[in-house]
Amino acid sequence: MNNEEILKNYYKETEEKMRLRFLDLMLLDYEEVLDMILKNIKENKELKNNAYALNILSKKKKIQDYLEEKLTLTTVLILINSEDPKVRKNTYIMLGNLNNSNFYNLLLDSLTREETNYCISTLVLCLGNYNIKNIEEILNKYM
Repeated sequence: MNNEEILKNYYKETEEKMRLRFLDLMLLDYEEVLDMILKNIKENKELKNNAYALNILSKKKKIQDYLEEKLTLTTVLILINSEDPKVRKNTYIMLGNLNNSNFYNLLLDSLTREETNYCISTLVLCLGNYNIKNIEEILNKYM
């Protein structure tokens, strides 16, 4: 099965156990798969599935390193501005995993706009990954 077939099967699968197996297969040739995922996001395709995949895959150091290089502000904005709260939540988690200072202010701005409770709590947890000394003061300002 090639990477494109793996990704298509991942999109179709509804059972969580099988989805995770497809994500494991994606790790074998992660560069090509991530490029396809990022391309699909730019084309507004399968945002929910792609955000979830980035959330899960971004826990791995080699994925973080690759995303640091390839992830663009445009791609992140597409995900963060999605009307689907699950897309936003998974994007926040991914950005928390990356701990990239380029996205810190974007996460703070999202905190002022976010209305979904589980997304707000996810945002707070992700901001905690940034090891900001005055995080409590910052959060109080935004809440």
